[in-house]
Amino acid sequence: IERDDKFFFYVQKHYMWDDCGIWAYSVPKYRLMSLYADGEGGSFTTKPLHFESDTISLNYRTSAYGNIIYASDEIYGNELSHTLSIEGLAGKDGTLLIEMKEANLFAIGAEMKKSNP
Repeated sequence: IERDDKFFFYVQKHYMWDDCGIWAYSVPKYRLMSLYADGEGGSFTTKPLHFESDTISLNYRTSAYGNIIYASDEIYGNELSHTLSIEGLAGKDGTLLIEMKEANLFAIGAEMKKSNP
């Protein structure tokens, strides 16, 4: 069931047992999977892309001690759409190298096209 900014679903557990019941769960929209880095940190590089603008947006969540770093921008917290401005990105092909520590990255958004290798 979709409601506001969450998906709700119900699960029947312990069928035919004395404690049989229905459990309700909710998942925030746009957060059904993620890239995750633990306290040791990690990084990843995107496939080659052609960028149409100088901005990218990130849907992410970090712990109180975690962060996400792209170039010199360090971000932390919990945002559905955090915009990073990257001067000179528009009209170019390239990859993004993103470093993470104690963080989930759910989505990267930008005006971009897949590059032709």
